[in-house]
Amino acid sequence: YASWFATFLQETREVSLAKAGVMTSLPLCGVVVGSPLGGIFSDWLLSRTGSRRIARQGVAVTSMLGCAVLIAAAYFVENVWLAVLVISAGSFWSALGGPCAYAVTIDLGGNHVGTVFSMMNMCGNIGAAVFPLVVPRLVQATGNWDLVLFLFAGIYVAAAACWMLVNPNSSIVGKSQISRTKSQTVSN
Repeated sequence: YASWFATFLQETREVSLAKAGVMTSLPLCGVVVGSPLGGIFSDWLLSRTGSRRIARQGVAVTSMLGCAVLIAAAYFVENVWLAVLVISAGSFWSALGGPCAYAVTIDLGGNHVGTVFSMMNMCGNIGAAVFPLVVPRLVQATGNWDLVLFLFAGIYVAAAACWMLVNPNSSIVGKSQISRTKSQTVSN
């Protein structure tokens, strides 16, 4: 949001630069509130159900889809403040699933959690670096800023689809590696 949202608001909703700056902070506030609540909720759900599929994968899929729906819905909201609040709610929903990614990297990574986490983080950083480059090209090619909202929503639908492929009960370490690690631990 920090790289394109203020310009989006200025050009699509005719908001002043100062007002756009304030409005741009609202989706980021959604992340600040949603992230810790997502971690608390996911851990609570895990303790209640004992299921990583529900507590990690289910929360992540639901939060990504919730974000996608809210971001797309903002397109249809004419009042600029209400539209920004809907987008901020989408940002909040996205953030609810964020802690699940960290928990799953710990669960899947085992002794290799640093490598798994760094790969996940690098992929996210690549996306964060590419999106601000794609936005102006999309707007220039189509002349339509509102398509950015649908692209953004589509990315979250794709994220939900990717989460559906994750097995939070598995490990990146093969069974033979686990057996060797266990036998080494027993012999030590």
